[in-house]
Order: sequence, then structure tokens, then C-alpha cells
Amino acid sequence: LVAEAKQLHETIQTLEVARAEAIAMTKAQQDFIQVVMHQFRTPLAALRWQGEALSEFVIDHPELDDLKSVADVIRQRSSFLVGQLENIFDLLTLQSGGYKLNMQEVDLGRELESMCKEFAKDAERNGIALTCSAGGAPSVQADADAIHRVLRVLLTNAVQFSEEGGSVSVSHEVVRRGEG
Repeated sequence: LVAEAKQLHETIQTLEVARAEAIAMTKAQQDFIQVVMHQFRTPLAALRWQGEALSEFVIDHPELDDLKSVADVIRQRSSFLVGQLENIFDLLTLQSGGYKLNMQEVDLGRELESMCKEFAKDAERNGIALTCSAGGAPSVQADADAIHRVLRVLLTNAVQFSEEGGSVSVSHEVVRRGEG
């Protein structure tokens, strides 16, 4: 019985060491993910800003109209890459057990309006009519960053894949649990 107790104690110690190592590895992975994300996001954001600045510049200089499509590609592709990187890093964070929802009160109307304003220029450049009707949208308990990213993905796809002359309408509908 003493030998079994000693063996059980050694097994518990081995498991505690393994657990501590796993926690340390998870923390190191999360730190790595954050550093890599920052290293990619910063230059991609700079590319997007440069694409936007070039687009604005070309509007005032019609003789450089050939650059408009280049500027649009830079802006769209850099936004796409940032979104893809965020998705990849979110997946890695989920797998490592490090993803935590930051629940707080989120004003959906304000979020919808903000995203519509953010995408207004992109829609205009692409010849898309963007309308937003967010009045009366409720405040909810949610992760504001997650809501923001979901709306960004939806609007990016809607604006990017709508045909010139098309329209994108952003609205909301309150559905109570159990109603549909």
C-alpha cells in the first residue's frame, strides 16, 4: 500500500509539472500570436492608408485616373489580408484556449452607423449605394470587438462583391428568443 501511495504521489507530481509546462506553452503561444499579429497588422494598415490617400489624390487629379484601380486594389487587398490574419490568429487563440469574450453593453445602432460611415467611401468608389437604417437598434450584452469584426466582414463582402450600380442595405431586426 505504501508503494502504491508513493507511485500515485509521483504520478501527481509528474502531471502537475506537465500541466505547468502546458500553461507556459499556451502563454508563449498567445504572446507569439500577439507579436506576429502586430507585426503584420501595422504594415498592412499603412498600405491601406496609402491606398486610400492615393485614391483621394487621384480624384483631384483626373489625369492620373489609371492609378485609381491600383489604389483600389491596394486598399481592398490590404483590408482583406488584415481580415484573414485576424481570422487565423483568432483560430489559433481559440485552439490554445486563450480566447476570452469581453462581454459588455454594446449599442448596436451606434456600431451599425459607425461601420456604415467607415464603408461609405469604399461603396462610393465601387459605385454601390450604401444605406443604413440603424435607428431603434437595441443595446445588447456582447463582445464589442467580435461584433465589430463580424460587421466588418459582412460589409467588406457586401461592398466588394456587389456589382457596380448595385446597392447594400444595412438594417436590423429584433427577434425574441423562441420567435424564430
